[in-house]
Amino acid sequence: GNAWEEGLLSITDEHSFSRWFLGYLGQYQIASEKMPAVLVASFPEDEHELGAFMHNLVLKSYAISTRYIGMVERAHLLDEVRKTPYKSVHLSIVMPQTTKAITKIRNDLRSARATTKVLFGGCGYRKLRRREALREKEKK
Repeated sequence: GNAWEEGLLSITDEHSFSRWFLGYLGQYQIASEKMPAVLVASFPEDEHELGAFMHNLVLKSYAISTRYIGMVERAHLLDEVRKTPYKSVHLSIVMPQTTKAITKIRNDLRSARATTKVLFGGCGYRKLRRREALREKEKK
């Protein structure tokens, strides 16, 4: 991403490298026979999957049973949560999102299965949290 932002790579080069890297890391998936406890995905319509995929590998390295689905449309994500009793859903946000969009997907996921925790992470989420913190600071 940084090389693309600095003009050192084209967007197609960056996407090609990302696909290669996902394939390379995919060789190191840790198999588990257990029902997955955690669903790991990218925020709907956010096509940046590397962060979510690496988070998935970290969870697996701690012997946490996961299912990684990458980026899928909102409807498919909700269907998956309805049909499988995950303990938590972890969504990676790279592209900037609004608080309203994040709250909506959290509420939709909780409506799909009330017992599922919804956790967010990623650079897009951190940027949003920083902006919100600055706004709160300015109000004081």
